[in-house]
Amino acid sequence: DERFLSEADARSWFDQMKVRFPAIFTDDDDPYNGDSKQHAYGTALQGRSGSKCKVVGSSFRTSTGESPREQSSFLGQQPLMAMYRVVFDGDSDFMYLDFDLAHGRKAQYKPIGAAKSQRIKDQDAALKAQEKAMAALFSQLKESRAAVEALKQEASCSTPSSLSQRLTPAYWTECTRLQDGYCYVPILDDSTWYALQECLKTENPDWLGNGRDYAWKTQHTRLQLSHAWRIENPVLYNKYLAEQEKIRLDVRSSSISMDPVRIRHALHQACDRLPGTLDVSTNEQYLVHGTTPDFVLPIVSEGFNERLSGRPGFGFGCYLAEDSGKADQYVLPDEKFNSQKELHQKVWAETSTRHPGRGTCYIFLCRASLGIIAHTMDGQQTLDGHPVWEDGNSSVKGRGKSKSKRAARRELAYIPGSQKVRYHSEVVELTPMADSRPHSRQVVRYREFVVPHGDRIYP
Repeated sequence: DERFLSEADARSWFDQMKVRFPAIFTDDDDPYNGDSKQHAYGTALQGRSGSKCKVVGSSFRTSTGESPREQSSFLGQQPLMAMYRVVFDGDSDFMYLDFDLAHGRKAQYKPIGAAKSQRIKDQDAALKAQEKAMAALFSQLKESRAAVEALKQEASCSTPSSLSQRLTPAYWTECTRLQDGYCYVPILDDSTWYALQECLKTENPDWLGNGRDYAWKTQHTRLQLSHAWRIENPVLYNKYLAEQEKIRLDVRSSSISMDPVRIRHALHQACDRLPGTLDVSTNEQYLVHGTTPDFVLPIVSEGFNERLSGRPGFGFGCYLAEDSGKADQYVLPDEKFNSQKELHQKVWAETSTRHPGRGTCYIFLCRASLGIIAHTMDGQQTLDGHPVWEDGNSSVKGRGKSKSKRAARRELAYIPGSQKVRYHSEVVELTPMADSRPHSRQVVRYREFVVPHGDRIYP
């Protein structure tokens, strides 16, 4: 049962002994009180030839200052013994010292054999190494606990700035204007600027300003980048990351292969020069979205909202494009600066940017996680003949046709062979001009990308 005692254990042991045996133990016997009083039982050791040992309190210290390690039997057993290392002219030896005898008129010691002495030395060295390792481990544990507490503290903080430090792209800035939860960061570096200008190039400039879908009838031959901002909205970005994780889980659980979508080469090549990388595990792509000035702030602050889809030609959802010519069909001009407009205050005034005036329009370049795609030409059936959208007629027994129509085409259908995973997006492919029919729901110029959940898009 013998064990080595640390200084704290020795103090505790000595305090208990003073309580139990007040007549034997006094403050002068405290091994750590620094008292240099010579005790009677130390004289027995000095009797050995060549001994250079002095007594400090109840512990032995050599003239070189080496302090012994105490070893005690289990408290409550008798007799009470202590083991001391005693150095005589540099030779180390161990012996038991009987406290009952030591505090009387005579002192006795029992030398230990060489083999046992070496074994004790080895145990002592092993214990020191173990204590050192435990101290290092305890230090690491302390650091780990401190790190966990710091993470808990940061996670409990709901301010956007804390989110921006943890779950946002590395190239984002620490925006100082996050009192609204988001900020506009002007694009100033040449590489990003030229890449965005390339994103505005369209394959068919003669189509600009022409077509039945144009909201603003005007003649123009190109789209020129005037100003650009990066939207830094930590809350929206974390929603987007959550949707990406949901797509990954769907793909793993369904064991359905996710074919990567091919984006128009010019857009893909231009976006390769933008900071950051796309997540291929969620079929993430850069796509464009044109809008009116009234919808800029809602998209920046709240994200895309599929419930506000106005004319869902191919189903309810958020519509994106791979050609800026398609996005140009849905813009309206922001003719001049008005200090009373909240959009102008946040986008132009707060970023110290001058409004360019007539002909100014807004287009978003978005990250979109398309996941498993339903490819179609009419928005009704996939290219291999399966339904694209959930059929509202199957579960609705309302009054006639109107209620079932409202339920239809709001959620994509389940993927064939899976009863729990739906398509994540819809891509309306081009119909050859020769096969197109007038007034039919087909596309002959630009492909349509429909995402039924706005959180899968980050502006």
